[in-house]
Amino acid sequence: LTPVRGGGGPSVADFSTRYFHMQRHVSVDTAVGMVKDAWIVLHQGNQLNPYINYPFLTVEPLRKYIKEAHAKGAKVKLYYTVRELSTSATELWALRSLGGEVLVPSREKGGHAWLKEHVRHNYSASWHERLADGEVDSSVH
Repeated sequence: LTPVRGGGGPSVADFSTRYFHMQRHVSVDTAVGMVKDAWIVLHQGNQLNPYINYPFLTVEPLRKYIKEAHAKGAKVKLYYTVRELSTSATELWALRSLGGEVLVPSREKGGHAWLKEHVRHNYSASWHERLADGEVDSSVH
C-alpha cells in the first residue's frame, strides 16, 4: 500500500494538475514553458535520472535541477519503479541468488544481449534503453 495524506477524506478527482513527462533532458525553462504550473516527471534514460530505479548516481545535478524548478514554480517527481530492476543495481546478484523469491524466473532467454551473456538463464527480461553516453540500461522483472 502507498501511504497518502488525507487518506480518510472523500475521494476527489484532480483534473487541474498537469504533468510534463521528461523522457529526454530538457532545461527547467523549457519544461515550465511547455506546461505551466506543472509537475515535471523525470523519467529514466537521461543524464539526471539514467536508470529506472537505482542507483541514483546524479544526486547533485538532481538537487540543482529540482531547486531551479521549485524557484520557477514547478514541482518535480522522479520516475521510480520496483516492478523492474536495473542491471546496474549492485544488488542484482544478491537478489538473483535467492532463486525466484524476488526476481521472476523464466525459461525464455530474451532481452538485451547483456542479459543473455551475463545472467544467461532463468530470468524474466524487461525493457532496455540506450543512454546518451552509449551505455545500455537493461532490466529484469
